[in-house]
Amino acid sequence: MRYRFVRGHRNQFPVSMMCRVLEVSRSGYYAWRSRPASNREIENKALAEHGMLCSMSRKGDCWDNAVMESFFGTLKKELVHHRKYRTRDDARRDIFDYIEIFYNRERLHSSLGYLSPANYEEYIAAKQAA
Repeated sequence: MRYRFVRGHRNQFPVSMMCRVLEVSRSGYYAWRSRPASNREIENKALAEHGMLCSMSRKGDCWDNAVMESFFGTLKKELVHHRKYRTRDDARRDIFDYIEIFYNRERLHSSLGYLSPANYEEYIAAKQAA
């Protein structure tokens, strides 16, 4: 991130001054500029070409997991906390049924315009076919 900052501001400030302030070496900055793109950078570029954005946030940025945290909270509130499972297999079967039968096919989701995920996928497919 520091080298990226230097690159973005090199027309406004001397590179040597920014490197000193950011506590990075000038030689490190110039080496960074000439290195090949990382695998992650290449993959992110490929995603961007298809209109997608890689969702890998930094430490302490909870937005990446917000959707899954919401799902697990719902799963616990609507199912798990109301049951006592004798075995893990019983829990697996019950959770599978909840997700595949109820959550994906019947439960209405406000974020999907009060449609179930299955109905929303059908709606999108029909919209794209039209």
